[in-house]
Amino acid sequence: MNRTKFIRPENLNAVIANNKANVGIEVAKQKDPTCLAGATIEENVQLNKVVLREKAFGTKANRPFYAFAKRAGSLTVLVDVSSGKTGLFNDSVIASATQVGEQFEIGGVIYGLKDTLNGQPRYRAVGRVEKPRAKGWLKRTLRRIADEIDF
Repeated sequence: MNRTKFIRPENLNAVIANNKANVGIEVAKQKDPTCLAGATIEENVQLNKVVLREKAFGTKANRPFYAFAKRAGSLTVLVDVSSGKTGLFNDSVIASATQVGEQFEIGGVIYGLKDTLNGQPRYRAVGRVEKPRAKGWLKRTLRRIADEIDF
């Protein structure tokens, strides 16, 4: 049985991710008003394939994942696409962040650009990656050959 896990449409919307990132920045300002003093904050988020040097959002360190990123001085707010969780990270923790084009793949599902709303993209599921499977006759033939040579 083939089960595919789809990501919620709310997590693929840059407008919602931008609002979450803004809330994360405001919470950081309330905790420490000097942390972003004089820092320039980007206006919109961008979808990136991110690799962190530490564990975050349920992924291990040095594993790539997709997240909406918004820079604020030397800090970056990441909104994970899979879970929708928000985190504030120092730039030294981010190993790499590459921008995503119009299509990307998560867990065997291909997501593509649906449209843009006020200059911010929204994505949707457009297809699945099919795994190649061996035919029954091929399996039987390989089993027969293995039995003949006493493998």
